[in-house]
Amino acid sequence: MDYQKEIDEIEKELDTNASGLSSKQVEERQEKYGKNKLPKKKKPSILLLFFKQFIDPILFLLFLAIVFSFLVGETFDAFAILFIILLDAIMGCYQENKANNTMDSLLSLVVDKTKVIRDGKEMEIDSSDLTIGDYVLFDSGEKITADLRLVKTDHLLVDESTLTGESVSVRKQIEAIKKENCSILEQKNMLFAGTTVVSGRGEAIVVKIGLDTELGKIAKHLHNTKEEKSPLTIRVSKFSKQISLFVLIIGILIAFFLFIKEVEYHEIFLSVIALSVSAMPEGLPLALTMALTIASSKMSKKQVVVRKLNSVESLGSCTVIASDKTGTLTVNSQTAKKIILPNGMEYQVTGEGYK
Repeated sequence: MDYQKEIDEIEKELDTNASGLSSKQVEERQEKYGKNKLPKKKKPSILLLFFKQFIDPILFLLFLAIVFSFLVGETFDAFAILFIILLDAIMGCYQENKANNTMDSLLSLVVDKTKVIRDGKEMEIDSSDLTIGDYVLFDSGEKITADLRLVKTDHLLVDESTLTGESVSVRKQIEAIKKENCSILEQKNMLFAGTTVVSGRGEAIVVKIGLDTELGKIAKHLHNTKEEKSPLTIRVSKFSKQISLFVLIIGILIAFFLFIKEVEYHEIFLSVIALSVSAMPEGLPLALTMALTIASSKMSKKQVVVRKLNSVESLGSCTVIASDKTGTLTVNSQTAKKIILPNGMEYQVTGEGYK
């Protein structure tokens, strides 16, 4: 484990030193280890988004209604239902694609920079360009974007609440820790991706990047988490089954009574199909999409980006929200908003925390 090794062992193992990596080493290692990025789900194409709108139990019933309408010669009704389905799919597709584009544009604005030493010179690079063996410099207020083995520290305090949930800042050291199976809290000579330097400064060597970091391991689990159905999807599916069962029972009863009255088979068939079509809630999918779209638009005015329309209803179904306040509801640092001088002058302060 990296925290058990002495600094000279790490430098020898990773072929690095205080002069940093050479440009050739950086190129070779980036080709070998890849970028210092966490995995992102591939953005679905507009075509895929469009076809995903049809994966809805109630739409299967409406497609059956279209087929039945054509069979009984009600072409106007068939085209009307088809128009409603297509309009619903287009609206849903547009809303989700718009939300995805908004998310992408917001993420592109956040670019973390890191100070490193390469070819003996100090420079600032994108954190995604960090590689194994890079010599990193950091100061108070900076975010750590890879797992690092500390080489030098100067009154270094680090906020590790992102990984541990502990709000108390951790004081760091450079000495090797010989204990086996240390927890993150006990690894005092390591810095981890996703944590923040509260105060002090230091230098460290990159030992893990991307998915190999402690934060990357968490991201890997989240990436593989099975997606559950929303409450709205579950209710609509249940409603579709109830409608289908109701139509089936009524259809059988009508067919039975018409058969007793010796009505022609052709007339019985048309009557049952006409009943089935009339019982289908053609306007329900469009009404749901319209309602969710309006709610999504209202939320966007409050700076909330809704990626999937169903999530609006899911949020509305919440009765209890359990949240760890540190780093979620708070930033774990005191913030001055107003400074009042002895002579009565007041100054408003912007920014959060130490910024």
